[in-house]
Amino acid sequence: MKFVLRVDDWGWASAGVPDAGLALARKFMLAMTGWPMLAAIIPACLDDEGRRWLKSRPPGVTVAMHGYQHERAREGCDCEFEGMSPRRCRRMVHTAKNALQIGTRHFVAPWNQYTPQLTEALLAEGMDIHWHGIDDKNLAPAGSGPLVVPCWRPLYGAALWEMSAEDRPLKDVLPQLLDAPGSAVICLHITWEATRGEHFPGVRWLVDLLGDRLVSTDEYLA
Repeated sequence: MKFVLRVDDWGWASAGVPDAGLALARKFMLAMTGWPMLAAIIPACLDDEGRRWLKSRPPGVTVAMHGYQHERAREGCDCEFEGMSPRRCRRMVHTAKNALQIGTRHFVAPWNQYTPQLTEALLAEGMDIHWHGIDDKNLAPAGSGPLVVPCWRPLYGAALWEMSAEDRPLKDVLPQLLDAPGSAVICLHITWEATRGEHFPGVRWLVDLLGDRLVSTDEYLA
């Protein structure tokens, strides 16, 4: 099996704590040793140093926009764009693009929550590859209009430890999938992987296990 790696929450050092210059992300990249990944970046968290580093094209990184501020629209709502008019939603997406300053077709909604207005705004702003949340089946990317790229439940979690009662660590499921046919999305969170140290032991384990089974987003989507 081949795998594409999606890593959410670039721009945070821990949940809600900014990593404006992407210092933590750079350490994550050291652990990746150049293997490809989709980096879901929170635009509002970046400062000029963080943008400069992204513009230097770090090896293996495909940039995705991860919402704007990665904040809930209201208490109890896991969607940053909930309740917005189409005009306001597009304005917020455009503001996020200006904050990111890196052209991309890829978008990852915070908490994987999309609305019809958000989907239309993203298409109008040139982002037509939408990475979605967890599905119980390993589904291929599909869709008319946006290309919808779902995650697969067994491969959504932390590499070496449980982050919740619903998640199993990848170490318990991934080795059994290596010789299976096809391809799949692995979804990590940079803040989850940093909970056991900024040397990222889970990421180092992952790349040692997978090696050239890790493919770029272009290869996966093709």
